[in-house]
Amino acid sequence: MTSRYTRKSIFTGISVATVLATAIGMPDTAVKDESVGKSAKTNSEKSSDDQKLVLEDLSHVDLVKQLANENFFIREKASKLIWRRGKSTLSALQEALLTKNPEIISRSTELIRYIKVGISPDTPPNVTKLIQAFEDADNEEKQDILRELYAEKAYSQMLFMLAEMKDQELAAALYEDFNRLGHHAAKESIGKGDIEAAIEQLKLVPRNEMSLRSLAYLYSITGRLDEEIEKLKTQDEQRIDKEWETYLYLEKPDREDVRKFAQRENLIEVIGSLNLLEGDPTMTYEYYSKKASLAAKTGLAILKAQYDGESQSFIDRAHAQQSQVLELSKNKETNDSLDEAINQTIKSLCLTGSAHLVEPYMVKKNIFESFSYLEYREQGKKALEIIGITDPKSLSKFIKENTRLAIDEIEIDQEEMLEFRGDEQMPYSERLIMVAEFYYNRGLPEIAKQVVTPLLEEFEKQENPEWYRVVENIANHRMHDLAIEFVLKRGDGDNTYEQAVTYLYDDTAETDLIWNTLLKRDAVTPEKSFRDLAVIMGVYQEEIKTYHQLQDELIKIATRQGVVSLKTMQSALLSAATFRQDAISAVKFSKQLLDTEDDKMAIPLRKLEYLQELSHNLDWKGICELLDKDTSFIQNSARWYAVYAVAKRKLGNVNDADRLLDHAKLVSLGLNDELRDIAYEHYVAGYYDISTEIIERILIISSVSRESNLYQFAFGFLSGSDNAYTNTKQWGKAAAFLMVKIASDLVEQPSSIETSNVSFYSNSFYNAQFTRGMELYQNGEKAKGLKMLKIAHQSVVGDGTLADHFYPAIKSTDFKKEYELWVDESYKYLTRSLVDFPECANTHNTLAWVLARSVRKLDEGIIHSEAALKLTPFEAAYIDTLGELYHAKGDRNKAVEWGEKAVLASKYGRLDTFGRSSSAKMRTHSLSIQLDRFKTEPHPKP
Repeated sequence: MTSRYTRKSIFTGISVATVLATAIGMPDTAVKDESVGKSAKTNSEKSSDDQKLVLEDLSHVDLVKQLANENFFIREKASKLIWRRGKSTLSALQEALLTKNPEIISRSTELIRYIKVGISPDTPPNVTKLIQAFEDADNEEKQDILRELYAEKAYSQMLFMLAEMKDQELAAALYEDFNRLGHHAAKESIGKGDIEAAIEQLKLVPRNEMSLRSLAYLYSITGRLDEEIEKLKTQDEQRIDKEWETYLYLEKPDREDVRKFAQRENLIEVIGSLNLLEGDPTMTYEYYSKKASLAAKTGLAILKAQYDGESQSFIDRAHAQQSQVLELSKNKETNDSLDEAINQTIKSLCLTGSAHLVEPYMVKKNIFESFSYLEYREQGKKALEIIGITDPKSLSKFIKENTRLAIDEIEIDQEEMLEFRGDEQMPYSERLIMVAEFYYNRGLPEIAKQVVTPLLEEFEKQENPEWYRVVENIANHRMHDLAIEFVLKRGDGDNTYEQAVTYLYDDTAETDLIWNTLLKRDAVTPEKSFRDLAVIMGVYQEEIKTYHQLQDELIKIATRQGVVSLKTMQSALLSAATFRQDAISAVKFSKQLLDTEDDKMAIPLRKLEYLQELSHNLDWKGICELLDKDTSFIQNSARWYAVYAVAKRKLGNVNDADRLLDHAKLVSLGLNDELRDIAYEHYVAGYYDISTEIIERILIISSVSRESNLYQFAFGFLSGSDNAYTNTKQWGKAAAFLMVKIASDLVEQPSSIETSNVSFYSNSFYNAQFTRGMELYQNGEKAKGLKMLKIAHQSVVGDGTLADHFYPAIKSTDFKKEYELWVDESYKYLTRSLVDFPECANTHNTLAWVLARSVRKLDEGIIHSEAALKLTPFEAAYIDTLGELYHAKGDRNKAVEWGEKAVLASKYGRLDTFGRSSSAKMRTHSLSIQLDRFKTEPHPKP
């Protein structure tokens, strides 16, 4: 294709071959010029060499004059030197165009064009040819050329080419085909240390919100903001670009300057956000209050009264009025309007602390939603009762009826399904699995098996492939051992194992390779191979030692088959490690693949793969060793520079960490997703001040549009249940954001089944009441604060989240009597649950966690913690609880020992549940921060 676009250079006396030869570094003698003989050229070159130092010392203006030198080779040398100096010579070249010398005009014109579009002596020949061909190409050819240039990452050249097009409407259309082209070019320039170029490149981007925000961000981060604002002040008021002015002011580091501008321009939303960041939610609350529907008004009034600590009598009356709406549901002839009012009422009651008023409605209308809620609240016996299970006989009846209906429903047409399932739209097979999971989690796996066995037996009898989907669903509900047992029980008579591999694991060539290799082992049954695959994939609980033995066995088999087979197996085991979230094995195999990679083009990808796994493994030393040698492969990624900064900070190199963080912020160009990555990496690492500063900036600049994704992201980050303000005990800010978060939720259109959100809403209420109560206590309003803290505790009594922040915070107050009472309430609540289900690992662990964090009954806490670990030995969070207990007892050695085991277990992958890779990394980070506490912080006092 490129040959089609080759065009002749307009340099006088210089062919395209000469230009390309210079670009790839060929010596002048390698290029023949038709007009000059070899001997004459050699003599002239000597003359040129004599002038070399003189030419290099010349200013841009004087050097440009040498383009008219009577000596051809001096003209040539001057052209090449100007070309190398690049864009700094553009002004001198532009002036040269005003002369009447045709040689200067001709050479200057060509040099200007080359420099502007980004062709340099170092530009690859294929890129140069494409750029030369662009001007004369038709529209379709232009698109083809741009695609090739984009693949070559010639971003700067593309940007200048589009900017130079005469048809700017076409240029804008072409620009849209290449996502963030200008930002890619600017990043490239920043990577080379040329911020000026980055700024100029962003100016060439078609005007839009993203380009203006990034440009203003660069001015701010490089200290040029005031200069740009001063330029605006010199313009007539009518000519000032208000949108650009707003972006500039919103980037001001001094928030008082931002406030003054927002007041001048009446930017109410920005002022509201600034107030919110100071702990005052009033303006933002009023914004939501004004846009609320009539159905949401009552909830908002209750919310305001609770935040202000007003009389409980008003709140009780309002709740009573709301509960009357739920009474209307007794009339089965409801309509869409009434359904919406009911769902809004459910939301309002739960978000303002009256979930108990919703429970009777839930039991009547959505018994399985009620079942899930009560199970979550550690009320297992009551959960079973509402679905009709009170004894073995009623359990048997439940299994029989739902099994029959689950079999029948797979034959029902989609249109008839709603009527077939009745008020509860959950599939009958799902109901059986939900109940099975309930028993499984409470240490009763045999009953769990009893619940789903009849359904599987019937599908097996029918040879119905639905059998595999049910087994897959059992595994997805965290009953992996049970799923494997069902497969092994069925046997491999109809190729069951092969099909189960597809259903239970990621269906990839890597998984197939591991499976087929396991099958081909000598004297090993298919049953054992299937069980071994389950161990490798992390869905069958087994000792890490067994897992390592299987890895070694597979590597030995592959090694015997040759180098290619070994690499393929290492890649397959890396894929399996990623599936099970095993960061330790992933680091090992990615490093082996990097060390043996002989394809130069693939090495950067291998390095990035290795870096990814080092990051998941929290291997700070490994990250620094890799990136200290080479950062080219991370391609100016803000996220990876943030990881690099975190690694340096963890190793105590604060200066380098600050420098790398600044660079990460710079290359982000203020883009939301890139700043989010920087904030996330620092947040999970425990550097809340750094992450919060970044997100607060995003909140301010995005406040001009509260409906934007940018604002929603920043607001959600700062108002999350485990937000940085709560973690750093900034109670006022936490309370303000959580209060406004509830207001925004109240205003949102209710979903069709708000009963599914009851637990989430109740936790939102708890967090808002807790943080506001602590703020009032801190401000000296102890009576109001105590009242809110009591309500907060009562709303989630027995929940493990109380141990995260609530009990440690209350222990630091003078509410000693209340503290003892509240801890005792959770203790009794959880012990009652254990009476009904004494083998429930999670309840044992929750009780142990509450006792550890409240520094109460520590020896009993150790007993419960050990019971949880006996039932679920590989759960990292349970292991960490035992470390917390020893930390509370003052035994640092044992606390560190169990903390290290917890981090190690997390890095090897959690076996009882699966999550995304990012969630695994977050869990490991959290446990690592805990381990640091065990090592360095004073032991908590009783």
